Amino acid sequence: MAQDGKNVNPVYVVRRKLGLSHAELADRYSVSKSTLLRTEQGLYARIPPEILSGLRLDHSSPWSISADYSRYQTSQRDRNSHLLRSLGTVGLYADALGHPFISWRLYEGILSRLEFCRLFCIHPSTVKRYEDGISLSTPSVILDLIRAYNIEWEPLEWSYQNWRRNRNTNKAA
Repeated sequence: MAQDGKNVNPVYVVRRKLGLSHAELADRYSVSKSTLLRTEQGLYARIPPEILSGLRLDHSSPWSISADYSRYQTSQRDRNSHLLRSLGTVGLYADALGHPFISWRLYEGILSRLEFCRLFCIHPSTVKRYEDGISLSTPSVILDLIRAYNIEWEPLEWSYQNWRRNRNTNKAA
């Protein structure tokens, strides 16, 4: 959905048209307020079914809403893609002991995990598992994002594997 030339999340648009708060719409759709907020931020890959069903009753077909949601996510990523350019050189400034993705994020001035997630419409739990070293490799959603903008992903993955290896070695010692 475009408003004033901007791509806007359709869930936000419907909530505003209905004149409801986050809590009111969450209650109406039988979801938590945080689920509704994360949906408005574009953090879910797809609109949760409970919200999609409610939107169908309040707005229009779920297919147009889903397509608008996907367009919103793409426009968010496009608008912020310039921040990804330095990911291909992550090994150049990631310190040997720090997580390369966190080092990159801080280098780019993206101070919080949630800020990154909002900028690129990625669910925070995926990034948290990655930054905590729980993921065995760079999550596909991050790799897909990097590849979509033709950025070399190998340096990030290589740095991540090195960081995990060093981390595990230090834990064992």
